[in-house]
Amino acid sequence: MNRGPEIFEPEGLLVEYSREERLKALPLTKGRKRAFRKYSMKLLMLDILFLCIIGGVVYPFIVKRNSRGSLDGMPCSLSLRYAGEYVYITVEMKNEQKKSEPCPVELRIFGDGQLVKRGSDLTPPAGGVRSFYAKMKRGKEQMLVLAELETEKGLLVLKAVAGASS
Repeated sequence: MNRGPEIFEPEGLLVEYSREERLKALPLTKGRKRAFRKYSMKLLMLDILFLCIIGGVVYPFIVKRNSRGSLDGMPCSLSLRYAGEYVYITVEMKNEQKKSEPCPVELRIFGDGQLVKRGSDLTPPAGGVRSFYAKMKRGKEQMLVLAELETEKGLLVLKAVAGASS
């Protein structure tokens, strides 16, 4: 093995160095790279953790989804379920009151501005649950689904977004 000075001369440039000096500096260089790699990995993990916290805590407060609400003291919810090329829509009313008389409720479900289902029923009895179901074909990538629940005492509009990739 040649341990003498090495000379390289491309187009008149003269580069000269000693292999021993280069090999002495090599462990120091490896240590620096390793330490930098550990530091950068910790920094990357902190960045990812920070982004997850922002996405999980802050984002839901920024993006308002009105898929839940209350009508005459009864909690109502709108939920979407995807199966193949269809979106299954569920509107649920829960009556948590001890005593209440059922009253008529009018339901209208819209998908991208078009009426999907219209119906009328009675509100659920005390302690009961009433569910309304509808099915619609997926059209665009994102579709706005609205559910309007109307009683003599008021109107509740629930909103949800049906995404194509969900």
